Amino acid sequence: MAYSGKFCPVNKDKYKGDWKKIKWRSRWEYKFLKHLDANPHVKWYSYETVIIPYKSTADGGKMRRYYMDFIVHYDNGLTCLVEIKPHHETVMPNAPVKLSESSKNKYFKKAYTYQVNQDKWKTAQLFCKDKGWKFFILTEKNAAKIGLKF
Repeated sequence: MAYSGKFCPVNKDKYKGDWKKIKWRSRWEYKFLKHLDANPHVKWYSYETVIIPYKSTADGGKMRRYYMDFIVHYDNGLTCLVEIKPHHETVMPNAPVKLSESSKNKYFKKAYTYQVNQDKWKTAQLFCKDKGWKFFILTEKNAAKIGLKF
């Protein structure tokens, strides 16, 4: 089963950009797209259109580009950048008890992902603060707050 596909909004006028090119990359993104499309308080939204340069300390300070999952503008004037991630990528992984090659490799991969995410999110928070926007990380642990179940 594929966990990606195209999304065709019902309320095409709410999507900022070419709605024919919306390609979700996870079931969670798909569910969030449906939520945005149906939410009467969402004035407009867009998917992967905001790009933020950031310095990746996990890569020795190399400059990278962060493609935000969503930008959402609500009818109350609030604009938010939203990143969708599994909760386990938002917390530092525990070092393995067994130091097998496999467990070390898994740990280092998870630690790398965590650090890259931290660099991205720190930069996104500053970017939003400068614009008077909000930045949210949506996970399976906090999705219920907006009526979603991942």
